[in-house]
Amino acid sequence: MSEPNLYPQAFLPIRDRIRAVVTVLLNNERKKAVEVGLPGTVFADGALDTLLELAADVACSIVFPAEDPDDGERPARAARVHRGLAQTCTAILSQEHGGQEYR
Repeated sequence: MSEPNLYPQAFLPIRDRIRAVVTVLLNNERKKAVEVGLPGTVFADGALDTLLELAADVACSIVFPAEDPDDGERPARAARVHRGLAQTCTAILSQEHGGQEYR
């Protein structure tokens, strides 16, 4: 994958629309979570994990377009990619947080 500044110009409006929709959705869901008393850390961890899970599934469907989504290998592959993304994200956030757990 490339850095966002290297995306073709034609993709930038698409990226902006995706980000805007996800931002609105997350803000609305955060408000609902607060209303029901869900701790902010639970919402943040759950939202991040859900986004990573979605990214893994989308990546697998792009890289393996002919793969049957109902075949057992696709969910297993997406789960492996999700686990790798989550572990990498946690390691980077911890490093950015001065070597401490980021939560």
